[in-house]
Amino acid sequence: MMCKHPHVEERILQELKGLQSSTWPGDLHVFEWDTLRSAIYLQAALLETLRLFPATPFEEKEALVDDVLPNGTKVSRNTRIIFSLYAMGRIEGIWGKDCMEFKPERWVSKSGRLRHEPSYKFLSFNTGPRSCLGKELSLSNMKIIVASIIHNFKVELVEGHEVMPQSSVILHTQNGMMVRLKRRDAA
Repeated sequence: MMCKHPHVEERILQELKGLQSSTWPGDLHVFEWDTLRSAIYLQAALLETLRLFPATPFEEKEALVDDVLPNGTKVSRNTRIIFSLYAMGRIEGIWGKDCMEFKPERWVSKSGRLRHEPSYKFLSFNTGPRSCLGKELSLSNMKIIVASIIHNFKVELVEGHEVMPQSSVILHTQNGMMVRLKRRDAA
């Protein structure tokens, strides 16, 4: 998403400016979790990416007992319900008229803090008693990795290489994602 939205990449780079990083061999700068707590826009970009491209594009639930869904639909015991998180991230009734757009700003409140979206709306980390215990660890690891890559390198998609999702239990790309890394001078 950074490759296709350079204004988002630039805003993340601005957010990372001035944050303390460690220098590794090869003059690579690496950020630590505590330093990145204030990187709200970076986290918003990651959440927006997960909204549009969830790691698990489909979810399945099975009713243990007869139940009724919020819309009044009756569900019998042992009924399996399969729903698409991939499609839900693109539904206007859930995310608004701009649901097809990559807009990290939707995750940032007017006060500049991270906006909370209910887990029943944003299911990338599941919901209810089945919520992912590793959500915060996953997000912190993603922030560390993405911040370090973006700070050190310009990532460019290989021209002519089409990145297409492949239907699977885990979201993969059909042909991989071929990129070129260019070392940033300012890193």
